[in-house]
Amino acid sequence: MGRLSKMRGQFFFREAPLFKAILETLNCINSYVTFEFSSEALSVRQLDSTRVAMVDYVIPKVCFEDWIPPETPKEFELDVQRMLTAFPKVSRDTSLHVELGFESGQAIISFIDAGKIKRRIFPMKTAVEKLEVSPPTIEDSAKCRVWLKPFIEDLQELKKIFGESTATLHSDKIGKKLILEGKEEASIFINEYKLNEGILLQLEGQAKSKYNIAQLNAYAFPQSILHLSEVANIEFGNDTPLKVAFTPKDMPLADAQFIHYLACVA
Repeated sequence: MGRLSKMRGQFFFREAPLFKAILETLNCINSYVTFEFSSEALSVRQLDSTRVAMVDYVIPKVCFEDWIPPETPKEFELDVQRMLTAFPKVSRDTSLHVELGFESGQAIISFIDAGKIKRRIFPMKTAVEKLEVSPPTIEDSAKCRVWLKPFIEDLQELKKIFGESTATLHSDKIGKKLILEGKEEASIFINEYKLNEGILLQLEGQAKSKYNIAQLNAYAFPQSILHLSEVANIEFGNDTPLKVAFTPKDMPLADAQFIHYLACVA
C-alpha cells in the first residue's frame, strides 16, 4: 500500500464542467501546464510562453469529494489543449474521477453520468521542475472590484478596434472612477467606470499603469473565466504588474484561488 500511495494519486470532482472550465482558462495561458498534487491541494503556478503573464491557482482538497494524494508532493505536466479536444460532452450531472500514475506516466480521467462511464487516458510528464517564480509584490496600489461580464465585453470591443494598442488604467483623483484610456494613431478611446453605478463595485487608492490590450484579453481576463467567476478584484500600482483575483461563483470551488498576473508596458 505504501508503494501504491507513493506512486499514484487520485481525486473525485462532482461537477465535470467546472473542472473543464479550469482547464480551458489555463489553456489560455499555456497549452502545457504543470500541476502540483500535494496532501492539501491541487495547484498551478504557470507562465505563458512569452513570460508576460502568470496564473496562480490553488484548489484545496475540500473542493473534492474524494482526495487521495501521493505520499509526497508531485509535479506533473499535462497537454491541456490536447485533453480538451478529447473531452466528451459533459453536463452538471457528470462527475469526474482522475487517477494519476506517476510511475506509468498516465492520467486516467473517468467521466461518470447516469451509470455510464467514459474514460480518457492521457500521457503526462512527471520529470518536471517546479516553477520557482514568486507572485509580484504590488505596492502603493489602487484596488477595485468589478462585474466581470460587462468589463470583459468592453475589453473585447477595444481589442477588436484597437488591437495591440496600449491602454492606461488608472483611478481618478477623488477615487470615484476607474479609467481605461489610450490611443492608436489618430483615434483615442476613454472608458470611464463610475463607482456604484453598474460595473465598478469598489475602488480605493490611486495608481496608474499601462497594459497591452490584446494581453488584457488573452491573459488577464480570458473569456473562459466567466464559467468560474462573476466578480473580479483588480489591483495595480504605478507601472506595476496587474493582479486579478477572481471570486469563484460555484459552491464546489468556493475555497479555491484563481489569480492572474500581467506585466505592465514600459
